[in-house]
Amino acid sequence: AIESHYIWKGNIEKSQECVLILKTRKDLTAKIKETLLEIHTYECPCLVFLPIESGYEEFLTWMEKQTQLTSSN
Repeated sequence: AIESHYIWKGNIEKSQECVLILKTRKDLTAKIKETLLEIHTYECPCLVFLPIESGYEEFLTWMEKQTQLTSSN
C-alpha cells in the first residue's frame, strides 16, 4: 500500500492505493490497457508502460514463454 497525494479537479487529494507491476510483452499492452480501463474504479487511473531494454536473459526468456500462454486468448 502507498499513500498518494495529488491534485484532482482542483482539489488536493490523499488516498491509500496499491501499485501493480505487470511484466509482459509490448504487443500485449493494448489488451492490458483495455482491460484495466474497463475494470478500474478511477476515472483516470495511472497506467504507464516502461520498456524493457535489457535484463537477466534467463528471466526474459521465461517471461516470453509465460506470456505466450495468454497471447492466444
